[in-house]
Amino acid sequence: MNDPVIIKDSEMTFPHFTLLKASAGSGKTYTLTKRYVQFLLSNKIKFNKLPSILAITFSNNAAKEMKSRILKWLKEVSLNNIEMTSELASVLSIPESELCQNANDLIDEIINNYSDFGVMTIDSFMTSVFKASAIDLDFPPDFEILMNNDSIIEYAFNIFLRRVKHGSGEASLMEEIIYSIGQTKNTNSAFLWEPTGVILDEIKQLYKKLSPNTLEFTDRLPDMIDIQRKMTKLINEIDLKIERSNSVRNQKSKYNKFLEFIKNNTFADFAGEEGKTPPINKPKNKLDIAIYDEIISDWNSFNQHIRAYTVLFSETWYLPYLKVLREFNHEINKVKKQQEKVFIEDINRELSDYINSDRVPDVYFRIGETIYHYLIDEFQDTSPLQWQNLFPLIENSLSVGGSLFCVGDTKQAIYGFRDADYTIMKSAEEQNPFPSSTHMVNELDINYRSKGRIVDFSQLLFKGCLNNDKYANAATQSGLTDYIQRPKTENEDIGHIEIILLNSDEFDEDDEENSQQFLKTIDLINSLKDRGYNYSDIAVLASRNEDVVQITTWLNKARIPFVSYSNLDIRKRKITGEIISLLNFLDSPLDDLSFTTVCIGSIMSQSLKNDDILTFIFKNRRNAPLYKAFQKEYPVIWDQYFSELFTKSGYLPLYDLVTEIYRIFELFDRFITEEATLIKILEVIKTLEQTGTNSLREFLTSALDTDANDTNWNIDLPEDKDAVKVMTIHKSKGLGFEVCIIILREEKKARTINYLIQNSDNKRSPILKINKKIAACDPELQNLYEEALLKERVNSLNTLYVGLTRPKEELYLIGTTSDKKYFPIDLLPIKEYCDTDIDTIHRTPIIKEQTQTAKILHQYVPLKTGNSSQINLNRTHALRGEFIHKVLSYIDYVTDDFFDDLLDKIINDVNTETNSNYNPSEIANILKNFLNNNTVAPYFTPQPNRIVFNEKEFLDSSGIINRMDRVIIDNNTVTILDYKTGGSFDKYQSQIDRYINILKELYPDKKITGNVLYVETF
Repeated sequence: MNDPVIIKDSEMTFPHFTLLKASAGSGKTYTLTKRYVQFLLSNKIKFNKLPSILAITFSNNAAKEMKSRILKWLKEVSLNNIEMTSELASVLSIPESELCQNANDLIDEIINNYSDFGVMTIDSFMTSVFKASAIDLDFPPDFEILMNNDSIIEYAFNIFLRRVKHGSGEASLMEEIIYSIGQTKNTNSAFLWEPTGVILDEIKQLYKKLSPNTLEFTDRLPDMIDIQRKMTKLINEIDLKIERSNSVRNQKSKYNKFLEFIKNNTFADFAGEEGKTPPINKPKNKLDIAIYDEIISDWNSFNQHIRAYTVLFSETWYLPYLKVLREFNHEINKVKKQQEKVFIEDINRELSDYINSDRVPDVYFRIGETIYHYLIDEFQDTSPLQWQNLFPLIENSLSVGGSLFCVGDTKQAIYGFRDADYTIMKSAEEQNPFPSSTHMVNELDINYRSKGRIVDFSQLLFKGCLNNDKYANAATQSGLTDYIQRPKTENEDIGHIEIILLNSDEFDEDDEENSQQFLKTIDLINSLKDRGYNYSDIAVLASRNEDVVQITTWLNKARIPFVSYSNLDIRKRKITGEIISLLNFLDSPLDDLSFTTVCIGSIMSQSLKNDDILTFIFKNRRNAPLYKAFQKEYPVIWDQYFSELFTKSGYLPLYDLVTEIYRIFELFDRFITEEATLIKILEVIKTLEQTGTNSLREFLTSALDTDANDTNWNIDLPEDKDAVKVMTIHKSKGLGFEVCIIILREEKKARTINYLIQNSDNKRSPILKINKKIAACDPELQNLYEEALLKERVNSLNTLYVGLTRPKEELYLIGTTSDKKYFPIDLLPIKEYCDTDIDTIHRTPIIKEQTQTAKILHQYVPLKTGNSSQINLNRTHALRGEFIHKVLSYIDYVTDDFFDDLLDKIINDVNTETNSNYNPSEIANILKNFLNNNTVAPYFTPQPNRIVFNEKEFLDSSGIINRMDRVIIDNNTVTILDYKTGGSFDKYQSQIDRYINILKELYPDKKITGNVLYVETF
């Protein structure tokens, strides 16, 4: 690929800022990779060591792909690939003969110093800067980053609600807020029986959208009450004047409707309303004209009040929620500090106040290296906050002879909902933001992906927007009307495009079986298959996730193999839900719903008939807990499937517990098609355990939070599977397919802008709620609404562009419409591309080489666990012993004030944590006697250089986990304490001996001793 935008290293001048406009399919990733490799290998470019170059992407997949391409290019050069070596030599001053060895050395350097391999997402980079500067930002150094902040906000909100007591300031605030929320509800709104849930849901959204400095605003509630009072007074006056006059009522007027709003106190119904028609007809009698004019004057005044009220309605919609958020925001910060957690959205916010030109040297000092050369991919998807944080770092690098190379395409800016702002790139095209460096704007104008007719079709469609007043401004803003792109010479005048429009009046869209769209899509896929395409060559795209679900339903009914990129989360699989329910039951045996889910699920289907178990559940619905009745009704089944798990739960590590479930229920043998899901569950557990999430409850919290955007639960798709790919257009960005079928849906409804963020200088309200009717009542709101709609329209046009530029060979657009057409149907050049014949075009099927995989064998070997689960204790005694162990695990040392209140607090906390109800004073007396004993006390006394581990896990040589209750490491000795609440000492001696042998390998220079301590015998 000849790339004129990458100039030879000897011809480069520094500092420089190069902006590369790269339309779809033009090879931007290839160009970025080439530049990165060029900089690494060059002997002319200064500051080109591995840690000094950073390539920033906007997704983990893009970072992974770019790393792979860089290493592949270096590998090919090191293996003397003539074509790639020659292309790289053309932009380097190094003799071609030396490139092979240099590339080989560079591969070794990358592998040996992989952490210096600077290709990462912008969030990863900002996180590394944040972590390095954590102390300056007043954050603990070992904080955990949360991708989903819901649990912390809910916890902080519950703490806030505890203070809502009669007579408290919080109670007054909540009363005021609930009243304010009621004022924003119209006649059709449901009664707010449980306001805290509504408040919490809105707060979660607002916290993500607003920074803390926007929580300053003017309370407009008095203004709202005042305008309502004026409206009530004026309409009563109008009503009285109408009654006194002999005027004829105008039945077309909204007067009666407005009067009803006032009487019912549903002022929210006025938002966006307008009384164009006066309440009475003009009288014929000239004597009545005076009263008529007076009523009309009052009516016009009332309409002005409605417009004023509508503006207030828009500005105050979110104020009740903002008040709550402002009041308990410090609680959120307090909880974050206590739990050492940081929200992902906090990182850029905190850094925006921290990073400036004076601090840049400190930032580079803390991250360990100065970055001299930046490469930014998908520049159009940068958010203002991200750019604000990057700007001083880049500016500093340019000031010392560095470079910036940005690649993007404003036509592919489709992440406006994530606060991405394509105008950052657009303004950088027009004006150099870095005066200290040279400024170059280049464009990649060859499409290497699509055939010529497909390239021409996209340009024809979007340049036609110039003649359409509805879309001209939006298309011009994003660059859709003036871009230039041409296909490769060999691809000119080939390719196929077809528009298939179905009349929505002729069929019922809800009837999937008879839907013309369904039948047409299936016929088209079968036709493509007959003409030589593999299923894996075909992608079906849609703009909404709901459409993707419907498409997969169509394909499933037609028995066409498919993979859905919008349903990769294994938590949505039925088998996963049943396993989670089983774990829920084991964690809380009183959870009858979880136990019922397991019993009626597929994992128990071979042992329990559905009718029998449903009858049993119905019969015992009042006999809680249900599992006790199940033990009596089905003792054999209980012993076969549940008894062992019930005993081991709480003792086994989570990973081992789940593998036991797989063994006992023979899941790999019985659910062969769910093998990938079952393995992924284990991988998620392993990943969570590596981050310190070891408890069953923490795992279940993650598993049940399916609304969180946690990619750890997403399954990896096999690349060589012959199946139709189904996904949203957003997920298809960056991908290419031989054939694309795009399912179009018309956008008929006017948009409501739910969260319109205002300029931070506007102290009246930082956020508005606007729709078309509300905007029409005020010129300022109208301008804001039109600006928001323009962004939405740009996003819609760009999304369509992304979809149209995915195919390589053939493109099909299938939509439903009627006589009146809406976006995107109204944009399509229908006449030129309908009813085209392609049945005669055949291609030779490409036989794709299948990846050879070894047969996977799942060996069901009963797990050899540690000793706790093997001790024959009755359940009650075992739980009591476990509780005492838990309390002791929170005790590092016994100090002078320990028995005053700290011990009681620990016992109460453990009662809460384990959902137990043990008598605190009884447990405290047992532990006081134990800890004050002359033999025991020295093990809990602080000593110089002493290190204590509680509930520490060690692996023996067989890989079995051994959890030791307390390990005390002193200068010359290591002491193991094993707490017991019953049983024979002889049974525990071999356990202590094994612990000693394990620690001898870890601490060979220390004397190892072990003691069994019976807690209740002291």
